[in-house]
Amino acid sequence: MSEPKTPQPPADLTKLQILDFDVMQEGWSTYDLEDGNRMRCRIVLLQMRAPDIQPKKGDPIAPQISQHVIVDVPPNRRGSPGHPATQEEVAKPKEHGGEEVAIRSSSEPWNEYHITNTNVRLRVKIIVNRIWKIRDRFDQNGDPVYVVTSTVIPVFES
Repeated sequence: MSEPKTPQPPADLTKLQILDFDVMQEGWSTYDLEDGNRMRCRIVLLQMRAPDIQPKKGDPIAPQISQHVIVDVPPNRRGSPGHPATQEEVAKPKEHGGEEVAIRSSSEPWNEYHITNTNVRLRVKIIVNRIWKIRDRFDQNGDPVYVVTSTVIPVFES
């Protein structure tokens, strides 16, 4: 019987090297919502760090990712321009008139990146878990205010 693995302490990000990488593929995840609107989400790799410029299998690699959410809303579903969601609305959408919106269909492609001078690839995917629409709230463009909870899944391959 094998011994259980002892969890490794998190890497000290201040001591990691910045890795060069090439974008192989980046795309938008799309969500057709039950309210008739369409949501697009995109994650973009901004930076990667590792203990060595040429990481080895099993080395901790720390990706830094930016997430973007856009809603495509026809003019007849827009309202009076307002403000983006507040921190309180994002933290507790149901308590601020949030109604959960079901996803009718979705497409969640993988983004792929290649770490320069290695055979290591990073694949990243966003998975949207829940979407809340704040009742009678519209952003600066007049689009409905949504609160999205999601998970980012990174997979390293060599």
